[in-house]
Amino acid sequence: MAQEDDEGNSELTPDAGDGPAVRRTTFTPASPDAYAEFAANESVFSPAPVDAPPPHPSTLVTPPPGSGLPVPPQRRSLGDAELFTSVVRSDGGSLEAIEKLQAQLRMREQEAREFRNWESSMLAIGSAEALEIVEETRVTFTGAIQVIPTASTPAASTPAASTPAASAPLIVDDSITDVAPPMPPVESPRTAPGDIVLVAEEADRSARLFQPETAGVEPPLPEQRTGTAFRLFWLWFAANSSVLSVIFGAMLLALGMSLRQAVLATLAGVALSFLPVGLATLASKWNGQPTIVASRAAFGVIGNVVPAVFSLVTRLLWGAVLLWLFASVNAQLLHLAGAGGGLSVAQLTIASAGAGFLLAQCIAFFGYRLLRTVQMVLSVASALLVIVVVVTSWHRVDLDSALTINDGPWALVLTGAILVFSFIGLVWSTSAGDLARYQKPARAGAVSMLSASFGNALPAFVLIVYGALLAASDPAVAAGFAEDPIVTLSEIVPVGLLSPLIVAVGIGLLSGVTLSIYTLGFTVAAIAPIRRDLAVLVGGVALGAIAIVFALVAIDLTDIFRDLTTTLGVPIAAWLGVFAADVMIRNRRFDTRSLVQRGGVYPDVNWVNLAILVLAGAVGYGFTTASASWLAWQGYLLELVAVAPDSELGGSDFGVLVALGLALVAALSVNIPAVRRQEAKSN
Repeated sequence: MAQEDDEGNSELTPDAGDGPAVRRTTFTPASPDAYAEFAANESVFSPAPVDAPPPHPSTLVTPPPGSGLPVPPQRRSLGDAELFTSVVRSDGGSLEAIEKLQAQLRMREQEAREFRNWESSMLAIGSAEALEIVEETRVTFTGAIQVIPTASTPAASTPAASTPAASAPLIVDDSITDVAPPMPPVESPRTAPGDIVLVAEEADRSARLFQPETAGVEPPLPEQRTGTAFRLFWLWFAANSSVLSVIFGAMLLALGMSLRQAVLATLAGVALSFLPVGLATLASKWNGQPTIVASRAAFGVIGNVVPAVFSLVTRLLWGAVLLWLFASVNAQLLHLAGAGGGLSVAQLTIASAGAGFLLAQCIAFFGYRLLRTVQMVLSVASALLVIVVVVTSWHRVDLDSALTINDGPWALVLTGAILVFSFIGLVWSTSAGDLARYQKPARAGAVSMLSASFGNALPAFVLIVYGALLAASDPAVAAGFAEDPIVTLSEIVPVGLLSPLIVAVGIGLLSGVTLSIYTLGFTVAAIAPIRRDLAVLVGGVALGAIAIVFALVAIDLTDIFRDLTTTLGVPIAAWLGVFAADVMIRNRRFDTRSLVQRGGVYPDVNWVNLAILVLAGAVGYGFTTASASWLAWQGYLLELVAVAPDSELGGSDFGVLVALGLALVAALSVNIPAVRRQEAKSN
């Protein structure tokens, strides 16, 4: 049924509980021929009643002359308020009111079917002009409620049963518009078989939050894609607002740079992060499918398994790291606060990991509707708690002392920028568009891109810079972050405020874990043909198991920030270069059906782009280094350019940018003809 969220958006959801079942027709946007077949197979709707009023001039939407676009259907039925007033003021009594209501409902059923078939054709065309006309026409259908008969209920000998189409209950489904208010119900002391039941909103809204999301690699229904761009900001905000970013900022300063260099490096890394998050958001807004599925257009329906495996490894390892950090940091803070209940730090870590995993797994399993609600709450709570932590620890800031630190080698700025880019942007790039699948496809993509990018980058930027400021203000704080970051983090706030600090750290990390498991489900479903909810279970269990291993093995937090992010970042940067080039080249949206079925406009394997991916990744690893012994094989090309591995430039991990730039330039150079042929086939 149609539901309104806190932003006034409507979303079509299946009926729950014991109520009558509502039939749904699912389609995947494809070519106009496919939509013509879809429309031909739809049930034939009855002709308009002879007493149907002419369309009001304000409801007429006409395509521009010469555009060749299908003419939109016209709205003839009364609006909700007019219909309610007409029924209530009927002079002929209840029987006339029922007849008048039924006539209007039949008219609305016809209009709903006309709109559905026309909208399908327009979405298949997919041009900006067509989508704009769809949005304009949708507004004119405000209050057009689809009527679906429930044939399983027998007719009863009531006055309503003698009128046309009254042999079965009718359910009013507000599935056309995303702004229509619910129609006031006709009150009756009881409902008997044969009565007319008006359902404008399900009684128990909370039940809808716990209905698993059904859309996997295929796009959601057009009626469900009603999200606003501002929603993306809050969906990303909580996942990147962990106070743990303060530690990351202190580690940047520990590399040997000054405060202004640390700020400049953070700003550059944040700016680079706009590329993966923004482009992935645009791609998923176009076709309503996960980012790693949209990647099939560049690598082929089967060939895309290679970058999908890279994405799977990244999502598993990074999600496990976030869960391990959630467990270990909260365990240590609880122990320091004396709230551990007599348990040791190790026991608290395992207990925190289990609790965090179960909560994140549950939210991710039910999917987008529950996730967006939880993320909104967590974002607001996290923003407030971050303000509390900053205000209560501001007395540790000494700006005069912070500005006395001399500049280090400027190559360190490149190192910091790459670390921030890998930490904020690259780790999410293969899944960055998964939260944009429910965006309105006809709206401008630039606003959605900026909203998602700022939501992802803004909280991390503020906290990283604040961590660098704290470390620069006091050498003891800087040394403490380097030796024991968790204890030092607990000491920056007064003892009585450890509880808000614990919650602030936990909220950001738990939000990141939830988002990791949710997006991991799409990655698994893109590799193996299983349902989204099962994919979430499989991926989530694997992620939780890896996190437990991390909790049992001693891991240096510096190695996580310094080595793991860039090691994972090289192949993802190479993928991003090819994917970004593919999105930039296209003049038309993706052919949705060809992304989920072989034999469409996209090849099974795009060997050229796969070769670019492998080559760019190999070259990128040749210009990165790592302190961990098991990653000592990196940097094998540094000697060719006369750069010492232990120099500032050699340790900057500039191979991440090399992989990105090489893949982007190569893909832009060779892919334009292939993309144009694909677009010609999709016409």
